[in-house]
Amino acid sequence: MKLNIPITISIACQSISTAFVIITFILENWIVVKSTNVRYGMWRGCNSSQCYNWYSKGEEVLDFKLSSSYKAFQGLQSSMLGLIVITLVSLFFNLKLCPKLLPIFIIDAILIFLATCCGLVSLIVFVTDIFKSDIHNLDWCFWLSVVALVMVFFGLIFLVAFSISIE
Repeated sequence: MKLNIPITISIACQSISTAFVIITFILENWIVVKSTNVRYGMWRGCNSSQCYNWYSKGEEVLDFKLSSSYKAFQGLQSSMLGLIVITLVSLFFNLKLCPKLLPIFIIDAILIFLATCCGLVSLIVFVTDIFKSDIHNLDWCFWLSVVALVMVFFGLIFLVAFSISIE
């Protein structure tokens, strides 16, 4: 089967968003503390000299207590990434094995919709948690995650367009 434009764009959007989310997972540029050189990432925090994992000794060294909502943010972002990866793998197999079977692509669209919801809720939780205190600024990893969420949403739109076209 020759790939058509909607499914190609959907796969491209989801692949780019996966790369963006992986970048935001790795780096410590989600939050910068105003007037210091301390920055926090999803899993680690860094001062001017060294980085620390949150779940080993980052909380005590950096004097930043992870709230329940921050942990929810981590879980939701992880869920978003997992759903995107599962959908990408499923799309590649489905396009090879049964390219005209509509229910399979509807399942992929549902998975991407759930990924979009997880991403949106995670960013809302993150922003509300951060803006409770006035000492933090959002850094570029937050904005990269917003772009990744937009890309996932566009991937969903093009996947639905593809599903409608095979109906």
